[in-house]
Amino acid sequence: MADGSGIMSDAGSDVEFAEGHALGTRQDSKRMRQKISTTMTHPRPYLLVALLFSCLLPSIGCQSEKSSAATDILTPQQLETAERIGSEATQNLEESLGKQLKAALQSGGPEKALHVCQQVAQPLTAQTSDSLPQATVTRTALRYRNEANAPSEEARAILSEWETLLANGTELPPSKIISKPPNQAIYYKPILTKPICLTCHGDPSVFSPELTESLTKLYPADTATNFAEGDLRGAFRVVVELD
Repeated sequence: MADGSGIMSDAGSDVEFAEGHALGTRQDSKRMRQKISTTMTHPRPYLLVALLFSCLLPSIGCQSEKSSAATDILTPQQLETAERIGSEATQNLEESLGKQLKAALQSGGPEKALHVCQQVAQPLTAQTSDSLPQATVTRTALRYRNEANAPSEEARAILSEWETLLANGTELPPSKIISKPPNQAIYYKPILTKPICLTCHGDPSVFSPELTESLTKLYPADTATNFAEGDLRGAFRVVVELD
């Protein structure tokens, strides 16, 4: 009987332990739910930060992937096409505009050259684009005379980069090509200030009264003066359509 009593006693203890453990577990679970509820009702600042950061992570990842996907690299053939068409377009415009300005300077001086530039520069630019079906040519600059040549954000960044290179004594690259997926590239070519450019873009204090008057009349918001030889005057910009 003693052995049976002992067994029964042990069994009873086990039942009590199990019931106590179950009760404790339920109490612990209840306390945990209360703690979670309190935390969600009155969250601590660092928990809010953690929750917000975890929510933002997926969108940050998507933005990075989207940005990387937008920077497609041109194939060698596309790069060659952009370089060839961009170079041809800028050379054609540079030559045709240069001939007009030199003829005007020789026949009527800086004042006539200024008027000719004001009258023919944009039409000649459009004609150059029309002659090359895959190209749209423009000119741009940080300090411009015609508002039509105001730089885009992209052009401003490139021109600023080139000005920094020149200021550090570094030679500029002959051109820069930007990929514009899916089927465009933009070709930039720097325009450096030549001695002949200083006739109308140099130091205003040495301009003739007639030239100063013409500049004020034709370009009241002009900022394209005070250049020196070798300065970055601006850039040719060619949008090239790729196959």
